[in-house]
Amino acid sequence: DSVIGGWPRKIPFIDEKGNQAISAFIEILRRTSLSLATFSFTFVGCAFGIEQGRKVSYKNLLIASLLALTVLIGYFLGKELKQTPLFALMAFFLPHPLIWAASRIKWYQISKGLS
Repeated sequence: DSVIGGWPRKIPFIDEKGNQAISAFIEILRRTSLSLATFSFTFVGCAFGIEQGRKVSYKNLLIASLLALTVLIGYFLGKELKQTPLFALMAFFLPHPLIWAASRIKWYQISKGLS
């Protein structure tokens, strides 16, 4: 095996064709998205798990499930878009700000007593 600048040639980032470099970049995006998912799911649980009043409503459960589904769909879509890193980046990371915004809106409603 040859060595380029002290690094073995088998490292995915050092490839003449660029194919392994793209798949390594997608893998980094995937792992980062999964790391953010822990915070996103925590925000969803905190915001939509709070019930006010006596009447039980399944609306919060439905919204929380749909938000979790967006992360799952984005994850699988990002894995399938390996050939286009920009679209994979968007698929992996766009659900998270959506969840954060929805959770923030729900927290605001709870703090004002609107929910």
